[in-house]
Amino acid sequence: MIILIKLDTFESVQNNINQNKMTVVYFTGNSCGACEVIKEKIEKFLENYPNIKAYEINGEENTKIAYKYSVFSM
Repeated sequence: MIILIKLDTFESVQNNINQNKMTVVYFTGNSCGACEVIKEKIEKFLENYPNIKAYEINGEENTKIAYKYSVFSM
């Protein structure tokens, strides 16, 4: 199973987006049960696309990054 790599700085997000042709950035939250279900589906889906890099950002813990990408709700 593909595991989303956790990022926690804006610079790491930007660097990973810039270094890969295709990137999935998934925002999640501590109190979001639906986020865990969706995350599992994304990980399963990405098994078919090994060249796509996937990253996870906890938007509740990293509000500045979430705001930078216009994510205001989890």
